[in-house]
Amino acid sequence: MMIKAVFVVSVGVVTAAVSLLGFVLSAGSPAPSFSYAFVGIYVVVTVALFLLIARTISLSALIGLGLLTALVSVGIEQLLGFYYFPGLVKDLDAFSGEHLQRLGVILVGALAWYSIVAASTHVVARRMRPS
Repeated sequence: MMIKAVFVVSVGVVTAAVSLLGFVLSAGSPAPSFSYAFVGIYVVVTVALFLLIARTISLSALIGLGLLTALVSVGIEQLLGFYYFPGLVKDLDAFSGEHLQRLGVILVGALAWYSIVAASTHVVARRMRPS
């Protein structure tokens, strides 16, 4: 189970980081809709990942993996934002009141997203299982 957990969290975090990076870097392209392709790829890969793992673990374990993926993803995205893209966060000081407030909103959104994906894929995986 530990290897599955590390794999799911790793793939989830890399998917989120690469998608966000692609979205940010392609935002200035002549075709603005191109950047949204990264959002679509992120959604498809995340759902596929959780659907694959949902067949073999319980709902509570799946939700736990989702919550862990959300926390690690948000943490890494914060690090990338402040260290590699300071222009994107130039109006924020790290760990200021405003930053923590925005971070809280981001965390709630990420936790909700991964919980919904985990619960939904669990239901789909159970219905796909042969009787």
